[in-house]
Amino acid sequence: LSEFPAVDLTRPRLVPGDQDAVQVDLYQSREEFATLRSRFPAEFAAATLVAAEGELQAAIAAERERLAVREPVHLDAPLATRKQEFFAEFRDYDEIVAYVDVLLLEPSIEVRRITIGETREGRPIQTFEFTGSGGLQKPTVYLQGTAHANEWMGTMACVYSMTELVERYAAGEPEIVEIMDSLVFVATPVLNVDGYLHTWTPSGRNWRKNRRDNGDGSFGVDLNRNNAPERTWCTAGSSTNPSSNVFCGPACLSEPEDRSYSDLLAQLAETQPVLTAVDFHTCGSLLLWPWQYTVQQLPIEDRVQFEVLGRLQEDAINEVLMQAHG
Repeated sequence: LSEFPAVDLTRPRLVPGDQDAVQVDLYQSREEFATLRSRFPAEFAAATLVAAEGELQAAIAAERERLAVREPVHLDAPLATRKQEFFAEFRDYDEIVAYVDVLLLEPSIEVRRITIGETREGRPIQTFEFTGSGGLQKPTVYLQGTAHANEWMGTMACVYSMTELVERYAAGEPEIVEIMDSLVFVATPVLNVDGYLHTWTPSGRNWRKNRRDNGDGSFGVDLNRNNAPERTWCTAGSSTNPSSNVFCGPACLSEPEDRSYSDLLAQLAETQPVLTAVDFHTCGSLLLWPWQYTVQQLPIEDRVQFEVLGRLQEDAINEVLMQAHG
């Protein structure tokens, strides 16, 4: 599949009853699907096209119609009401900014709003530091959404995490009070501002990358493939084809969005430990941790920590899903 850089493999999982088989989903165009099927007839014998282009466009049109009549958020309402209204539907960039601005007016928390840089098209990248009592010079957890513009649920998940921390701290929940008083959370809910705005245009819903003009008629770099360090840049899962959805860019950290948050984390680390970073994506139902650029395993002590933390996260997510489905 390395010859098909525009193909994204998502949600690998074991096939029930056959521990030697792995099932994957392919996100690709109809043309790519036909090419792969002819090239690998045995492997693709059971492959099916779940959503044809017309069906996908119909779903996008239905979503657009629904969003056009979405109810506004009453920002002057109590937090619980605002929260219920905001997360009842996807929200555009201006709605997100307005909601977060009001959310962080909660008097029981300490907040610093900073612009960490500008996007490729010159828009500010807004980041928010917030904590409980004790000031902002504490161990840090970094939260980030919208590296991929079309993954709207990742955007909302980042804002939802911010909301839960603020709301439950204000309510005095002991576990959250302890966390918020011990840590500072640094959140960038919309890293790829240009791309996110583009997904709200009539023809842009599936746009994934930023909006760099590549100079050859194509646009965009995959911000999730443009990161440092140099030795891992543009390795596994990346493409040097500017038209690819996983184009890694002309150089490591060539994109201002990635440079901005990379510089931010480096600056924070000079004065306070950055304990972890969570980047919200929704391309697959996966919890990913290092390493993703190589098949080599982590050192065992690190791997054990990630596995324990991953299982705790998975259990927490599944518990919420079970409650939601009764």
